[in-house]
Amino acid sequence: MPETTSNYISLIIKFMKTLINLILIVISLWCMGCQCEGSSNADTLAVNATTATCSLSFYKNGVVDQYKDSKINREVTDVLPGTSRKIDYDGGRGKGVGRAVVGLYAYDSLIIRFPNQKKIIQYGYGGFGKNSDAIFFADPRNLFNEKNYVRRTVRDEKCYLQTEYMYTITQDDYLKAK
Repeated sequence: MPETTSNYISLIIKFMKTLINLILIVISLWCMGCQCEGSSNADTLAVNATTATCSLSFYKNGVVDQYKDSKINREVTDVLPGTSRKIDYDGGRGKGVGRAVVGLYAYDSLIIRFPNQKKIIQYGYGGFGKNSDAIFFADPRNLFNEKNYVRRTVRDEKCYLQTEYMYTITQDDYLKAK
């Protein structure tokens, strides 16, 4: 009889060891699944809140830039009233809010054109032109200055964050255009 009890105890101990090992393996696999590198994406949008169609032309060394890639197209095109246009993006590894104007730092100026030859000229960071009517970088109405954007979280997941930075072209901008 003592031998049978000893066998039962031995079996129970083996079972417990196996169970503990199995639990440790499951916990280890679960913890490895918890870790993620993360990624983020930030889109920069120009929002046309005017009653008129406008177009944005980005300049580099005095020449209109026709930048295109799979995510963005900065060709001179119209932005209809009440719509928006993606003008820049930032994305990559690591979960973070991104930046609004990463790709726009390459430009020295921008012209926002409205109907009837009305336009707004804006100088980028470090862009100093001779046009006294231009909007300089530090101005609160300058598209190149990241402080002039409203940030909105589009999607926030465990390992991914998508944000939008919106610069709004206002009716007042349109009325002040020359």
